[in-house]
Order: sequence, then C-alpha cells, then structure tokens
Amino acid sequence: MAESARPDGAKSKVFLLVASLICFVAMVALLVATADTTPTTPTTRRLFGFWRVRSVLPALVLLLASIGFFLAARSRILAYLSTVLAMTATFAILEGAGLVGLVSWGELFKPRGDQLGRLGAVRAPNEDTKGVTYQDTAYAFGIASDPIPFHFRSDRHGFRNEEDRATADIILLGDSMVVGALLPFEKTVTAVLERKIGRPVMQVALIGLSPQEEHDLLWQADLDLRGRHVVQFIFEGNDLLDSKRYRLGKATGEAEADSQTLLFNQIWNVLTKLTDRSYQPQNLRTCFIGEQIYTLLWGRPSFEGLDGEFKQVAVALESFADRLKKAGGQYSAVFVPDKVRVLADVCTFPSTSAIKDPKTEIGTFREDMLAWGERSGIAVFDLTEPLKLVARNGRIPWFWGDTHWNDVGHLEAGGALADWPILRGPASSR
Repeated sequence: MAESARPDGAKSKVFLLVASLICFVAMVALLVATADTTPTTPTTRRLFGFWRVRSVLPALVLLLASIGFFLAARSRILAYLSTVLAMTATFAILEGAGLVGLVSWGELFKPRGDQLGRLGAVRAPNEDTKGVTYQDTAYAFGIASDPIPFHFRSDRHGFRNEEDRATADIILLGDSMVVGALLPFEKTVTAVLERKIGRPVMQVALIGLSPQEEHDLLWQADLDLRGRHVVQFIFEGNDLLDSKRYRLGKATGEAEADSQTLLFNQIWNVLTKLTDRSYQPQNLRTCFIGEQIYTLLWGRPSFEGLDGEFKQVAVALESFADRLKKAGGQYSAVFVPDKVRVLADVCTFPSTSAIKDPKTEIGTFREDMLAWGERSGIAVFDLTEPLKLVARNGRIPWFWGDTHWNDVGHLEAGGALADWPILRGPASSR
C-alpha cells in the first residue's frame, strides 16, 4: 500500500469536515441572498432587520447540519443528536399545548399590566371585572402609551350589557367596535343609542368575529327575536379578512390556526422586536394630527387580495336577513368605515410613513355596501360622513394608538343612529 494512502477513518473525517464547511457556506450564501433592507412593519419585522422566517428556518437547518457534520468528525454526534431531538420534542409538546388550548401563549406574552385577557372575546355570563389594558396598535407598533382602566360587566347571555335583559327592542350585532372594551359601558354606542331614542337596546357582540360568526352568535344566544330589530355593524377594517378566515375554516372543517396560540410566533415576535433596529414607528402606518401620532393598522391590508370577498359577505347578510324575517325580526346594517378613510383628510403623512398616498389605502367596501343595500332592499346606514365631520371639527373619533373608537366615536355613532327614522318607534316590554 502506498504511504500516501489515508486510512478509511481519516477519509471519513475529511468528508465530514468538508460537508460541514459546505453547509456553513450554503447557510451564509442563503442569508446574504435573502437579506432585505426595505422598511419593516409590525407584520413584516425581520431578524436583525434583514431576514424573515422563510429565510431563517432553512438557514437554521443548514447551521444544525454543519454543526452535526463537524461533531461527527469529532466522534460526538450521538450527544448532539440526543440534544437536538430532546429540544425538538420539548418544543413540539409546548406548541401542541397551545394548539389544543391548554395554554394561551399569546396571553402569556402580552405586556405586563394588561388584564383584559379574553374578556369580550368569549361569552362570559355575569362577569364583573376591573383592570387595565392598553391601546392595541400602539403596543404592536412599539409606541409607549399609558394603560387604560376598564370595567367589564356582562349579562346573563355573556355579552357586555350593563342591564341584564332577556332581549331588547334593538339588538346591535357586531364585533369589537360594538363591544367598546376600552370605554365605560355608558359611553358605548349601545348605551348612547338607548339614551337618545328611549328604547331598550342591547349588544350581541364579541371581539374578533366575522359577519358570519356574528350571525352564528345570535342564533346561539337563542333570544326572542319577534318584533325585534337587529342592526349589524359591518366594519371595513377587517370584516373581509375575517369572512375569508371563516369560509376557509368551514370549507376544511377546521379553523385556521390562531397566530396567538403558536409559541413559535411569540418567540419570533420577541426576537424581531429586540433585533430589528430598522423598525421605527414613524416609518410605519402612521400619520400626525398636530403633534399627535396616529396609528393606521388597516387600509390596504383590509382589501388587497380579497377581490370577490364582499360578494360572499353579501350572500351571508341576505341569508341571515331572510332567516331573521322568518323568526319575526327585522334586519338592517351599519357600515363602519376604517380609521384611514375617516382621518385621511385631517392627517399629515410624513415622508417616512409607510402610507405615501392615503387614497391608495381606501378600497371599494363602502361603495359595494351601499350598492348592495340598494339592490337588496336592506337598509344600510353609512357612518362615514358623521365621523368625518366630527374629525374635521377637531374631535377625533378614534384612540390615537388603537383600531377602535374612543368616546367621541361612540357618541357620534350613537347620535347619528338615533336620527335614523327606522330605529324610532314605540318601546316594547323589557
């Protein structure tokens, strides 16, 4: 045998070391090729400001393979594999616990001091809880804001109503815009409308619902609907997105995984917040009114890629109206405009804002809704102009750092609806 010939063991070590180097170089090449320096947003925040999940995960696999080949060359592969498998199994168990509802990772990762939790998102009969919470997009955008005290009370049905009634003349059906969790109940649209028209009004609403889920919610509540008027609030901000989520869940027999239940998403959010220095609030979906910054979560994300979804919503609304009529009730709808639609004319958009032209952030939901009302014969009340008018007069109807109305918004919405002739009439027994 020639003296230059290497033993098989030495050849194997060289092969493993070369494989380790190749995986490492491939990882570096992948990270260089996928680095992205465009401005980040709350939903596109990147690790160290450069890499998204789709780049980081393959790079991580290559890194683990590189380490594995290196340790194999050093005869330490078994301990390494045992460690990796143990960590993977542990993470899978923790992730599974979130998916089946044993733990809410989203709640655990929420900022300290927030005590609202799932109140208003699930039916909780006879609840009476006080605490503090925060403005949603201010927190998501990383902008400091003072905590907001809340007092959440629910009725026998599990909805946020101060007076416990079996039913009411007017039932406001909706989601978080109706719930008004950041405000005392007496300042919500439900209470304002009741005071102004002198008829019993109650809300049937939970946070985060699609229009179709709101329909399901009303039927599940099993209220006496004979002679009652159900008024459904349709929100431009996320109702198309929620409708698509609902339909996909129905089609597959499964609900889409809630990102709040995934431990991986929470860890990723923390890592990107700590490392993405390119993320600056003034570079995001924000504007200014005077010196005050305003966050604008929806806009284009509320309709982009959702062509045709309004038709699905319209079909659901008409079907619900027919069923309600057979149950002896009356149906009407309220169009709730998005924050950017209302504030665009009074906002100043800095050159660094992610919103360059507010006109491109306004879709056709309003026009579609009003045209549908004309075709279907279902009464639709449009809150756009009342809210824009009060904003032009210097009273802004939204919290600066939240996707929901403040007390001005609820007051103006309730007042405008009180002038709607179809909601006036003789009070029935409570």
